[in-house]
Amino acid sequence: RSEAWADDRSAPAVPFTGLRPEECPGFDAATGTLGSLGIPRLDGSASHVRSELEAYFENGWTLTEVLFSALTRDGFYAPAAHGLRHPLIFYYAHPAALAVNKLRVAQLRDGPLNAHFERLFETGVDEMSWDDVVDAATGPQWPALETVVSYRAHARDIVLSIIRDHPALDAPLDEGDASRHAARWCLAMLCEHERIHLETSSVLMRELDLDYIAGRPAYWPPDHPSVAVTQQQHKDSTTTTTQELLAFRAVAGGVAMLGKPRSWPTFGWDNEYGARSIEVDAFEASPFVTNAQYLDFVTAGGYARPELWTRDGWAWRSFRNAKWPHFWVPRGPAGLHEYALRLPFEELDDLPGDLPAEVNAHEARAYAAWLQSEQRNDYAYRLMTEAETVVERHHAEGALESPDHEWAARESSALRSTIDAPNLNLAYGSPSAVDSAAPTKGGGGNVWQWCDDDFAALPGFRTHDLYDDFSTPCFDGEHSIIMGGSFASTGDEASRWARFHFRPHFHQHAGIRLTRQRLDARPPELTSHDAAPPLARGWAPPAYRTVLDAWTESQRRDAVTSTSSSSSSSSSSSKQQSTIEEEEGQAKYETAAQVASYLDLHFGGAAALDGPAAASAMPQLRDWLDFPQRCAGILADLAPRKQRALDLGCAVGGAVFALADTHGFEEVVGVDYSRTFVDAATRLAEGEAIPYERPGTAGATVPSVARRPPAAHATTSSSVRFVVGDACDEAALLDDTVVKGRTAFDAVLCANLLCRLARPDSLLDALPKLVRDGGVVLFASPYSWFDDYTPDRAQWCRGPEDLIARMADRGFVVADTAAFPRDLPLLIRDHARKYQLIFSNAIAFRKYEGGGET
Repeated sequence: RSEAWADDRSAPAVPFTGLRPEECPGFDAATGTLGSLGIPRLDGSASHVRSELEAYFENGWTLTEVLFSALTRDGFYAPAAHGLRHPLIFYYAHPAALAVNKLRVAQLRDGPLNAHFERLFETGVDEMSWDDVVDAATGPQWPALETVVSYRAHARDIVLSIIRDHPALDAPLDEGDASRHAARWCLAMLCEHERIHLETSSVLMRELDLDYIAGRPAYWPPDHPSVAVTQQQHKDSTTTTTQELLAFRAVAGGVAMLGKPRSWPTFGWDNEYGARSIEVDAFEASPFVTNAQYLDFVTAGGYARPELWTRDGWAWRSFRNAKWPHFWVPRGPAGLHEYALRLPFEELDDLPGDLPAEVNAHEARAYAAWLQSEQRNDYAYRLMTEAETVVERHHAEGALESPDHEWAARESSALRSTIDAPNLNLAYGSPSAVDSAAPTKGGGGNVWQWCDDDFAALPGFRTHDLYDDFSTPCFDGEHSIIMGGSFASTGDEASRWARFHFRPHFHQHAGIRLTRQRLDARPPELTSHDAAPPLARGWAPPAYRTVLDAWTESQRRDAVTSTSSSSSSSSSSSKQQSTIEEEEGQAKYETAAQVASYLDLHFGGAAALDGPAAASAMPQLRDWLDFPQRCAGILADLAPRKQRALDLGCAVGGAVFALADTHGFEEVVGVDYSRTFVDAATRLAEGEAIPYERPGTAGATVPSVARRPPAAHATTSSSVRFVVGDACDEAALLDDTVVKGRTAFDAVLCANLLCRLARPDSLLDALPKLVRDGGVVLFASPYSWFDDYTPDRAQWCRGPEDLIARMADRGFVVADTAAFPRDLPLLIRDHARKYQLIFSNAIAFRKYEGGGET
C-alpha cells in the first residue's frame, strides 16, 4: 500500500496534473467531495461556450485524477482480474492520447505530442469472447508512471489552450446539425470520452484485489445513504423470498420515439442519432432485482442448471466456473451462501439485500428464465426492451422539451438534494437501495439495465468523421444494449438519449429489470429487429415479421391443442412462449421441425428412408439421399488443390464436414444466414451429438441423433469453421471473419442457395475476389424463384444458360462442358409416407487467371 495514503489520506499515489479538487468546478464544499457537472450546451456565444467547455473539461479531468488516486503504484500495472482488459495504466493515459489524436483529426492541432504514446494508448480491448484473455507476458511494455503523469499534464495544457484561444470556436453552431461544428463537437467529444472511461475504470478497480487499492479516494462522492441503512437490514431482507419481494407495476403502452434530434445542442455519440418509432404494448415492469432476490436464484442452484442459460451464457459460466455474481465475495465454504459485497474501493461486511444485484447479461437472462420456471403462471418474464425503457421514461418524466431541462436536471449537487432523485452523475459514489431509487419510477440511474436488444443502428445513422468507428464495429449481434445509466454515469451517459452497449459477458455497474406480459401477448419489437445498416462481422439481423409469424403459428397450434386436450392453460401457454423464444429473430425455416429436417437431410443417411420407403422397389431412392455430401464430392474432384474451401448456405454443415473429413481440405469455412443452423453445425464440429425427432406419420416421431461423421483424413480443431453471414453482403464475405487474413478459396459451394437470395448478383460480384485463379465454384439450384425471396426479378437466373452468361461476365468458364450442366436429384423426408423430390441443376465454373478482377 502507498505510504502516502498511510500518512495522509488526501495525498494521491500520483500528483494531480490538473486542478486540485477543491479548486475544481463541481466541488461540493458541504461534503468536501467532487461531483459531476451536467452536460454543456454547445450553442450560444463563443465566450460562453469556451467557459462552459473549460469548466466541463476540468471537472471530468479532475474526476479521473481523483478516481486513480485510489490506486497504489503497483495497482496501475496489475493485470485485470479476468484478463480481458489492459492494466489501468492504459486507461489512465488513454483519454489524453485519444484527445491529442482527435484534435489532429479535427485540424485543431498540427502534430503529435508523443507519437509513441499516441499509438500505444490509442486503442483499448473489445474482446470477441469470454476467453479472449490478454497475455500480459506478450502484451505491451508499459512506460513508467512518472512519464505517463507528465504526458497527461502536457495533454491537458494542449486541450485548455485550444478551448481558450483557438479561433475555430468562434463560429456559431449549425442550428440544423450541431455535430457539423468540428471544433466545439471535438472538444465536447473529448470530455465525454474521458467520462466513459471514468465509469469503466471504476468497474476495473472494483475487480482488482484490494491489495492494489490504497483506500477510498479523498474527494470521491459519498456512498448513497441507503447503503448504510440496508446493511442494518441485511438479515431480514435476505430471508425474504423473491415472490414476496419482486413487484411489477403496470406501464401503459405507447409509441417509442427513438433517436436524438441532430439539432439538439449537446454532444451525442453517433448511435444516438437516426430515428425509429416502435409501437409498445402495455406491459408490467419490475424495479431492479435486488441482491436478496438474486440470492434466491443462487441458492436454488441457478448456476448449475444449463437449461436456464443461453448456449453462450452456459459456455461463459462453465469457463469462469461462476457460481455467484462477480462482485459478491464468499464469506465461508461453498454451499453456505454467505457473501460480502465489493464496492469500487472496499468490501462491505455483508451483502446488503436491498441494493441492486449487479450481473452481466448472461446472468440476467438466466435469472429471467429461472423466475419463469418458478412462477408457473400465465405470464412470460424477460428483460425489458430498449423501446419499453423509452416509453416508460416518457410516461414518468414527460417529453424532454428543452436542452435547458436536460442540463439543469443532471447537476450532481442538484441530484443530491433529495433522497429520491435519480442516482446519476456521481451525485453519490455507490449504488442505492432499490426502494429509494428512481428506476422504480422509470427515471434512470442507480445501475444500468440490460435490455433484450442487440446493439443496432437506428435508421438514418451515419458515422462522424472525428470518430468513425465508435459504434460500427459493435453492430454485430454480439453486443447487448444497456440503458438508463448508473451512479457513475456522467454527462451524455446520464442523459436520456444515451444508449450504450457491452458484450454480454462483460461486467459493468449493471443490473436486471424484468418485464412481465401475458403469454398470449404478441412478442415485443426490438431495435435489433430489421436493424438498419451498417452491419458488422456478417451479422444478419432478425426480422420482426418472422417473430410475429412464429407467434401466430404457435397460437394456432395452441388453439388446436386446447380443443382436443384438457391440459392446463399454464402448461399450454408455457409451451407457446418457449416456441416464441426459441424462434426469436430466426427465419421461418428455422422451426424445431425444420432444424430436425435439415439434420436428417445432412446426417440421416439411409435411416431417412425408414418406413415404407425402405421396402420400396425403387432402389434409386437411396442414391438421392446425402445431397450435401454428393455436392462436396463433385466440388472436391474439380478443385485444383485442397487447401481452402467455402460453403455458402452451409445449413447444419454436412458438406463442410465432407470436404474436410472425406476429401481432405485443410480448412473449410461454412457460412449461413441462420444462427440456429450455425450453432448446430458448431456443436457437431465440437464433437457433440444432437438429438432430434425424425417425423413419422400422424404426428408421431422417431428419436434420432445427428453426429459428425468419422473422418477419412486427419483433421484438426481448425479444419472447419462456421460463421453467421449474409451471402449477399460482399463486404462481410471479404471480412476477416470469413477470409481470416488468408488467401482466397480453392473451391466454393453454393448448393440450393441462389434462388433464396435477396440480391443474387451481389454474390456473383463477390466470387472473383473469393476464388483464386484456377479455383472452382459449384452451383446447384432448382431455379425456384419467388418474389418474397428475390424482389428484383432482373436478378433471377432463368436457368443454366443464363447463369453461364452471368458468370462469364465475371471471369468464369464452365469447368467441364461434357459433365455440366447436369441434374442432381434431392430427396427430403416430410414424414414416413411423404417425400419431396427436387431436381437441382448442377453446374461448375472455373476462374481463369485474372478473371473478373479490375
